[in-house]
Amino acid sequence: MAWDAASARPLPVSGSSLTIAPSDQSRTAVFFIQSHTGQQVKRAAVDADGYVLDPFSSEAIARHLEKVGEPLLKAFGDTPPYAIFSDSLEAFGADWTPKLPEEFKKRRGYDLIPHLPELVAGGTPAADTIRHDYGQTLTELVNENYLKPIADWATAHHTKFRSQTYHESAVSFSSQDIPQLAEGEGPQWRAFSTLRWATSANHVFGHNVASGETFTWLHSPAFRATPLDMKAEADVDFIMGENLIICHGWPYSPPDGEVPEPGWSLYAAAVFNEHNPWHPVMPAVTAYIGRMSYLMRQGAPANQVAILLPTDDAWASFQPTQTSVSGDMFKLITPALMSAVLSAGYNADFIDAEALDKVGLGTHQILVLPPTDRIPVATLRKIAAFVARGGKAISVGRAPSIDPEGKALPELTGLSQELFDPAKSSFVPNAAALAAALARAAQPDFQLPASDTVARSQLGFIRRELPAADIYFVANTGNQPIDTTASFATAHKYGQAWDPDSTAASPASAGSLPLHLAPYESRVLVFYGSEPAPAPAQPGRPTTMDISGAWKVTFPGLHRSVDEAALADWTSDPSTRHYSGEAIYSRDVTVAAAPGDRITLEVSGGKPLPGEPNAPAEMGQVPQVIGRDGLPNPLITHTGPGMHAYYDPPIREAALVTINGQPAGALWHPPYRLDVTQLVHAGVNRVEFHVFNTALNAWSALPRRDYRPLIAKYGDRFQMQDINQVVPLSSGLLGRIRVVTEAK
Repeated sequence: MAWDAASARPLPVSGSSLTIAPSDQSRTAVFFIQSHTGQQVKRAAVDADGYVLDPFSSEAIARHLEKVGEPLLKAFGDTPPYAIFSDSLEAFGADWTPKLPEEFKKRRGYDLIPHLPELVAGGTPAADTIRHDYGQTLTELVNENYLKPIADWATAHHTKFRSQTYHESAVSFSSQDIPQLAEGEGPQWRAFSTLRWATSANHVFGHNVASGETFTWLHSPAFRATPLDMKAEADVDFIMGENLIICHGWPYSPPDGEVPEPGWSLYAAAVFNEHNPWHPVMPAVTAYIGRMSYLMRQGAPANQVAILLPTDDAWASFQPTQTSVSGDMFKLITPALMSAVLSAGYNADFIDAEALDKVGLGTHQILVLPPTDRIPVATLRKIAAFVARGGKAISVGRAPSIDPEGKALPELTGLSQELFDPAKSSFVPNAAALAAALARAAQPDFQLPASDTVARSQLGFIRRELPAADIYFVANTGNQPIDTTASFATAHKYGQAWDPDSTAASPASAGSLPLHLAPYESRVLVFYGSEPAPAPAQPGRPTTMDISGAWKVTFPGLHRSVDEAALADWTSDPSTRHYSGEAIYSRDVTVAAAPGDRITLEVSGGKPLPGEPNAPAEMGQVPQVIGRDGLPNPLITHTGPGMHAYYDPPIREAALVTINGQPAGALWHPPYRLDVTQLVHAGVNRVEFHVFNTALNAWSALPRRDYRPLIAKYGDRFQMQDINQVVPLSSGLLGRIRVVTEAK
């Protein structure tokens, strides 16, 4: 039955009785019941079961810190941990707390209870205002009663509060300034991501360390993820501003063979422990991650664009059971808008009105407003002052027209019309027109040819500004090789290009730099003011020697060796089809090299796989995340089990190379190339590839695990993902192997 929420009136209640006066007209009675959500802690450890805390209650948080936090910290003695941790806020349905009516009236100046029908029904400007005030109040309560008490408690215990401050309940962008370490997750760099949400807060509020939950959803099922998959995700995280990677995961397995290989695993995360055969290559992977993380902490962030999050619009869309600011941003900050900014050669941070008021726009040159209705007048004044100082502001689609309470104030209307005038290119009708407006506002920091659509969609970058230099990290996020020319907006004339793996440097020009990047390859560019040392002499025409045949292949785990005239897939032989482990490829190679020649060892032959490496979550490339009660939760967008490198590499999956018994390095991502000049001598040289695959092949030969006894005893606490994809994978050294000699 239809009913008018605005006409609703409270009914007089006496004890447990309700008296309704007689009437000859039909009426609707609406009852509101205050209760708990009933949500249980997800996937709790045995004996750690219980209800989710009320995030709006200071009493609940204080009791938890006393009963749980204090004993845990006490166990550390005089060496407290680096940080305590709060995972992503997933208190689903947390839309009320007993003190909410009291707090609402104190903060908003009117009683919420008579307006509960409008809060639920919505659909009118007045209802939107009530929803806005309800949302703002919930955000204030979670800030004051959850985040701040834990942050203060961490400080008192000589540690830090590392918090994933998003999803539910009700936290805003600026809430992230309360914990000492804001953390994000999700490498959707061309769409809204809670990782950029967190790194932006660290950039805006001046926190140099930006951590991210990484690899949790990497290439399902467990044990399927490879070093190349790790690089594909890590590089996207770096260009979004992450510089502390929190790896998932290292699952525990009982020692001494109590559990058959490949050991225990988490239901979702990648497995990086010694039960995964390619683990010997992990030092090379973590060295790369550590090196880039260190580099991305130098200087200060220098993203040109700030995107003003329409938080007041998000609050105005709140309703019971739907109280997530970040969840609304997945809809309000569209992939089209993000792609327009990034493809045009700019990098971006998010910001909100509270942060703008608190710390301003810093070094950002352009402020972009997505389609926005509600905005504080004070925020528009800040924007006007920014523009008066030479900054640029661009509104997309719809300029703000009302204040947070839904009022079209004359000052607000006038400022909005003045600031976002289509005649001044400060207003564009849609995201498609944004790139041109950005170019008119400021020179792109990372400019690529307009015709090179592949490079513009695949290449990402981030810039760090030092007092006397600029650092750019550039990554090919896709599975196609890039051959293009880039220019950089740095004021420094001279520069170098650094190989992130070997750290080899070569001269680079900011004005017109040729960029040749293999799939998923990255580069560091450093620009500075002083003239560099003279460039080394260019090598002459290279000569190549194909050594793809005549290898002896030894499988240590099988105590078996074979001679391969041509390289073969392990799965093509029944005896090695289910082999997971190491194979040693060895042969002698005669090299006729002169002193000063540069010699490299290369493995080629990889190819792209079908798929869209940069497809955002909103385009349906990932499964939904299941929330409470086993239902899909539309407010959570993880990368999903599909996050991986869309590439079939010539080495499955990674290798350690030795020359004449000396380590030459690791091959784990394109280009599969090592400089072996210092290890090779004229004459006969012993070359070995120690190749490692994943644990999936051996796992696929085992009987399917029966989880029913576990579920019967402890309940259904997890669901193993993609268990039907545990099948043997191509393995081994499968590409073309060449020795390349470049004479000076």
